[in-house]
Amino acid sequence: MDIELFSLLSGEPVAALQALPSETIFNLKEKLYLNSPSACTFVTQLCLDGAFLEDTTCIGDLKLGSKPELQVMRTRKGARELLFVIPEAALCLAQHYDALGAVECKKQLSALFVDADGNERGRRAKMEILHALCQRLSEPKNQPNLFVLKLALAELAVELLRQQHNENDMLPPTARCTECLLRCFLWLGQEALLILLGHDLEVKKTLVSEFAKHSQQTLTEMLQQLPNAKVAATSPEGKLRSILQSSLQLIKDGYSKRCVRKGCGYRHGIDNQVAEPTLLDSSRQVLAATSKNCFLHVVDEGTVELRCKGISLRKATRCAALDAILQEPDVMLQQVDCFLALEAVEKSHGIYGCLPEHLQADPCILYAALEQDDRLLSEFLSTASKHEIRKWQWHMEQRPVKTKR
Repeated sequence: MDIELFSLLSGEPVAALQALPSETIFNLKEKLYLNSPSACTFVTQLCLDGAFLEDTTCIGDLKLGSKPELQVMRTRKGARELLFVIPEAALCLAQHYDALGAVECKKQLSALFVDADGNERGRRAKMEILHALCQRLSEPKNQPNLFVLKLALAELAVELLRQQHNENDMLPPTARCTECLLRCFLWLGQEALLILLGHDLEVKKTLVSEFAKHSQQTLTEMLQQLPNAKVAATSPEGKLRSILQSSLQLIKDGYSKRCVRKGCGYRHGIDNQVAEPTLLDSSRQVLAATSKNCFLHVVDEGTVELRCKGISLRKATRCAALDAILQEPDVMLQQVDCFLALEAVEKSHGIYGCLPEHLQADPCILYAALEQDDRLLSEFLSTASKHEIRKWQWHMEQRPVKTKR
């Protein structure tokens, strides 16, 4: 049957969809999301004669008459939820910000730095938000240029890096937090790097390590894109040229001569080649190989990569990495990506509080923790706003039902 959808508030037509009597309201919402690219930016509810319909309601059970019509009630989702929770909407919102112009774009991005009550977040939390945002926006392939947005992000990042330590900051930025933000500048582009290097900040070591992950051909091409004319070594262009040259040298000399002590999986190879390290397959090995500057990053379904200052050092099985996290959550959860954090929270209760602030703010991780920890759930229900509780309830209603084996 054909069902006409109209706005509950304005009465304007929204969409015309085809549905089977055996389908549910939830199926109809999914079709609406596919029909309208902007639908994912709203929380959508369908109504019949002003009464909200449950997602489990079967369309065939509704008294729609000869001309099936339903009303649509939409509530716009917040920018934070769109950027960090809904992948398909993040790029659309980023393009919207990019089209606003430099001043307005930066103003809109600054709104991400306040909490649900409108209070400004600390410097470390702001850094973590910027880092997470750059990670999210760098994921899609064939993405548009986003030149204005990237420059606005770069300016905000530089402001945070230049700020002096504030005694009012409950959680000052860690060295790893600062390095993670600096590594984002490679995605932000050459103009952003020149803005960064125009300030007297100690960034060369981190940028050299990050650039060294790229191929020699890529770095050579980047060098060729810099102005050919002689520039002062202290200018942003001169500093960038020095960093790229140091990265090339690190690849040519440092990596080719690198070998690791006996027992760690490396061996001396022929003609200075170094064998691939063995895969760490126990929590004990992962804990021994992890330092305070090490970061665990999911590579694929069964493998995790140990990175230090952006450079891949070792690989471990995902199972071994999770076991290590559960054994030492206070330490290990400061050094994981969102995928490992979510899986760890799903496997054990009581470790949500060990996560850094930007991961605790991830709704997917929070909701998983609420399922595992009754004490956390009780605290959430007593302190969260009505809007936050409704979002959690909607999430619980929409999730697939787990069948017991």
